Amino acid sequence: MVSRLGADVFPSGTICGVLGLVAISAYYAKAWGTLRKPALITTQVPETPNPNCPLAAPNRMRFLKIGMSGSVVIYMLVGAFESPSGALMTVTGALVGLCGALAVAGAGTGFVALWHLWKELVLQLRQARVGRLLLSLPLALVGLVAGLGAFDLLGWITEKLPHVLNFLYSELFMVFIAAVFYLLWTGRSHVALLLRMILLVVFTAIISVSVVLALWWACSQSTCLMISCLAAVGAINTFFCAAFVRDSALADNLIDPSTHPPRNLFR
Repeated sequence: MVSRLGADVFPSGTICGVLGLVAISAYYAKAWGTLRKPALITTQVPETPNPNCPLAAPNRMRFLKIGMSGSVVIYMLVGAFESPSGALMTVTGALVGLCGALAVAGAGTGFVALWHLWKELVLQLRQARVGRLLLSLPLALVGLVAGLGAFDLLGWITEKLPHVLNFLYSELFMVFIAAVFYLLWTGRSHVALLLRMILLVVFTAIISVSVVLALWWACSQSTCLMISCLAAVGAINTFFCAAFVRDSALADNLIDPSTHPPRNLFR
């Protein structure tokens, strides 16, 4: 078997990727079993979570930090083993693996954010009334077209301004975009709900297509098995973060969820 990064290089990077996937899977399986125990304890003893307890919130973050650190090491080892012979090329391969780990971490962060935004959106859609959603659909489409037109107009104005004012106007433009998204995501109308759904569909499609294209390009540069193993390592870290770290933020802050029920935004 020949590596695509060099004709005379034994594919030790692929073997390292497979072994790394097995190690990360075994580690997170053990962490999963350990962190599932507090759910059984809290159902029997409804007391305030104790942050000093060995099964409390700090352990979740500790498991994630160790798993992410191990994953970064795996990426760097795969890059080092997959590189051609020579000390300089080995260091270069390790740095390439580190860059790959950072790229996967960025994509994983985006997927975790999208996951929780979709969970919030689905909860709000269940609270909304179908009739009002249908009546608000034309207004949502008009607002979407008007917003895109306003952004296009502001971009055209940016190009026409002198270079001295261009930087200041660009900063104000970014502040305006952030304010629009904040108002949209905190809006309590059915129109805002539909606009959030449209934007989430667009963002999800963009991120998903970008990840697929990145994986396709990476497979064209190396072996598909190695890229699949590295992608699986990143997916395991992302799933663990979404399942245990982000979802348990209320428990980490010692907030009782029963005293903070989800608010009904659409009555």
